[in-house]
This record gives sequence, structure tokens and C-alpha cells, in this order.
Amino acid sequence: MNVRRVVTGHDKDGKAIVIFDGDTPNVVKPKGRPGVELHTIWRIESAPAMVFGPEETTDCKIGLLPPTNGSVFRIIQFPPEAGWIDKVDTKTAS
Repeated sequence: MNVRRVVTGHDKDGKAIVIFDGDTPNVVKPKGRPGVELHTIWRIESAPAMVFGPEETTDCKIGLLPPTNGSVFRIIQFPPEAGWIDKVDTKTAS
């Protein structure tokens, strides 16, 4: 599955610009769960969000839980259960 992410901002004159337009850069496909995909769209370290530049916030390993006082926005794809393997090898699924 492709997930497109568009990030907008403002240039030095206050004009709206596109900072990023493309596939999500952080996609996790867990071993042992064929067809499962986690597309992280955005990660914020704290609230209120202090996002002022084009810095990438998803270019690191991100667990399932958000940072303390932060948030994670992601899209998760799960296939029908018939497409999953019977037993999950917990050593490779993590």
C-alpha cells in the first residue's frame, strides 16, 4: 500500500509552500505478519506541537506508543485474517 504525505509550510515572505510531497518515509512491515504495514505520517515529541521547519520527525525507530506528552499519527494496514500465518514467531515479529 502506498500512502502519500503532503507537508506544507510558509516561505520567508509568508507564502504557502509544499515542503514534502511523496510516499511516507517511515514504513514498518513486521516479520511474521505478512501484509501488515505501519505508515508513520507524523511524530511530535511534546504538546503543544512546536513545528516550525522542514525537519523530518519520522526518521527514527518509532515504537507503538507515542513519546511522553507527544503523539504519533500513522496508518496501519491489516490484511484479512485468512492471509496471516497460523503461528507468529515472536522472535522475528518484534
